Amino acid sequence: MLNELAPSIEHCLRQGGWYPGRHVDPTCWLKPLEQEGFSVSPPADQILRVLGGLRFDPPESDDQAFRPAPFDFLPLEAGSGQRDIVEVWEGTLKRTLFPLGEVFRYMTLLVADDGRIYAGETDTLHFIGDNIDRALETLINAPSTPSVLP
Repeated sequence: MLNELAPSIEHCLRQGGWYPGRHVDPTCWLKPLEQEGFSVSPPADQILRVLGGLRFDPPESDDQAFRPAPFDFLPLEAGSGQRDIVEVWEGTLKRTLFPLGEVFRYMTLLVADDGRIYAGETDTLHFIGDNIDRALETLINAPSTPSVLP
């Protein structure tokens, strides 16, 4: 995870406080969300150990498919009180989801138990990437618009 980053991605992550080898204890986010009924998966734990507590503000460029928006890895702010809607999305995907943070100013950034990354809003779920590396590419460089899932 986060090996061989494109320079634009690494720059954005460093601007948000990330650095190679960063490691934080995610217990302060995981335990309260577990108490609300969320199940912590290995990908959720791994991502929050590296990116937990950080906010990022991607730059704009002319070659982007959409204007990237600030996003964060603050799972309590994004996921607390959202268990009911996340259960609906889990039923759609047939996967367990864990909130990672917020993206596009109003969507919950989620990781599935298989490592895939999604963004959810009310009754819509967007596929962001096959893993956190691909998701960061989408969220920072915006090479293509995230797809809406049926």
